[in-house]
Amino acid sequence: MGSEALESLNISPNSLSLFQIGDAESACFTEISAGIRCALRHLNIRPAFKFCKINLHSINDCNDKMINEQIIDTLAKKQIPKIIFGATGEENLGPIFPKLLEKNTNFMALFPYSFNKNFKNYYLKNIVLGACNREAELDKILTFIFYKLKKRSDILFVLPKTNFGLYQRNLIKMQFDLLKITHPSFIFYDEDSNSVLGLLKQVNKKFKVIVGLVSVQPMKKIIFYLLKQKANPPVFIGTENFYHLHTAFEPFLQKQMTRGLQIYFTTSFPHPKNTEFKIIREYLKDLELLNDAEGECNKPSILSFNYYLNARITGIAIKRLLPKIQGLEISNEDFIKQLMKEFQSIEDQNFEDFLIGFDRKNHCAYYSSPNIMFGSKVIY
Repeated sequence: MGSEALESLNISPNSLSLFQIGDAESACFTEISAGIRCALRHLNIRPAFKFCKINLHSINDCNDKMINEQIIDTLAKKQIPKIIFGATGEENLGPIFPKLLEKNTNFMALFPYSFNKNFKNYYLKNIVLGACNREAELDKILTFIFYKLKKRSDILFVLPKTNFGLYQRNLIKMQFDLLKITHPSFIFYDEDSNSVLGLLKQVNKKFKVIVGLVSVQPMKKIIFYLLKQKANPPVFIGTENFYHLHTAFEPFLQKQMTRGLQIYFTTSFPHPKNTEFKIIREYLKDLELLNDAEGECNKPSILSFNYYLNARITGIAIKRLLPKIQGLEISNEDFIKQLMKEFQSIEDQNFEDFLIGFDRKNHCAYYSSPNIMFGSKVIY
């Protein structure tokens, strides 16, 4: 499914609209869209949503911050509750949100690609996070390096050239200081430039561990660059987007991993192959139904399942809210405020074999406890 033009959005008065904003050409955008849409198909056939369907509108910002801001400005003028779901994270949305909430309180961001609890002081009240808590993932990666891999030196971190990248660097330095060991090496990558030449000039064979906290494409080029040098490659570790390197789309890397290449990634979710979870079985069935109905060929993935789960949890909050506001005249601002209360009221419960419950400290709709994965296996 492609993206929609913002000016021509067909928004039904008897529906609730979710807006996905991001780079429509990226694989992540497509996977996130598929996960959300198959969850909404699951929800919309339920009696609770008979008179209020939930629709997803996917809008392309071309990974351009100016276009992103224009989209937000246009949305702000529409007289509907603005629920931005699975949107570009703090790189694009972050700088806009604080200014936006000074004028509009009818905006809500659900499960953006990546945010961290450091933002809670000024506008986290209108954001619900998922398991993409970069601080929790970073803690897990560092623990894995120190205590599982038993590495204390020759470690390189590739970070985004942003304020958040600097923030992550400071967190990493603090952890190394606590252990009284020398700081690792850092390289900052400008995602806007799409150039990895500067990265490759700074990468050499001495590093034993390379941690990529940027998008997967520059890290993939680093991996190939080092493999071509025919040296013993380092251990590579990344966040959820690294799982792409373990798929059939990367046959060369798959072959290298059978020969000892180590590429790990973090995730807080069961793998889509792990069908002992009821929520996984429902996801696979709903994804198949979406493909059949839309003539698409979406494949199961961790990222797609991530947003399927996010959308199902959103369904819980909306289902609780609808009977409370039925027949009432309610402003967009009050709708957003009441919906946030419903998220916050989610207590510990077993949701189709997956534990959910609102974490007020991190503003997560479920508890984030990342694992280190190698393919579909939990390593740590």
